[in-house]
Amino acid sequence: VDMTSKIDVSGENASTYQSFYINAYNILVIKGIVDSYPVDSPLKIAGFFDSKKHVVSGEKLTLNSIENKKLRAKYPKEARFHFVLVCAGLGCPPIISEAYKPSTLESQMQRQTVRAINDSNFVKFDGKKVKLSQIFEWYKKDFTQYGSYIEFINKYRKEKFAPGTKTGFYTYNWELNDLK
Repeated sequence: VDMTSKIDVSGENASTYQSFYINAYNILVIKGIVDSYPVDSPLKIAGFFDSKKHVVSGEKLTLNSIENKKLRAKYPKEARFHFVLVCAGLGCPPIISEAYKPSTLESQMQRQTVRAINDSNFVKFDGKKVKLSQIFEWYKKDFTQYGSYIEFINKYRKEKFAPGTKTGFYTYNWELNDLK
């Protein structure tokens, strides 16, 4: 956490910039949970995502501003951020046990996206309709900027869905991703 506050990161190298802010976000989520533990959900911590400020690269930022201003706004065509930023809830894609590095960022983001999209607990299919995490609903523009949800999912899915398969959303689970 101390290192993330002091490192000066410019946007000149996209993979360095992105890996830094992904790591900073995930580290700050973990720190926020640890500092408030025991807690049932990150939403039980006042201002966890939208008002609690952290010094990151010399700037005071909320978790939402890291996600939305430092990453999504700067790289609007990159929907895979949603599979590497971890919110500590059971509804999140799983966190990895390694840092995101500029040299491996592309493969790490690809691996995490494929992992989430092929996880039957994350993308659910009842034979007729694909039920998606509310992440897809909240960030619709990110996932549908080049086509439908199904087109996005099929880029990463091993067993493709038929074009035009109906989609819906299931309620996001904000319960703490915790080993009891």
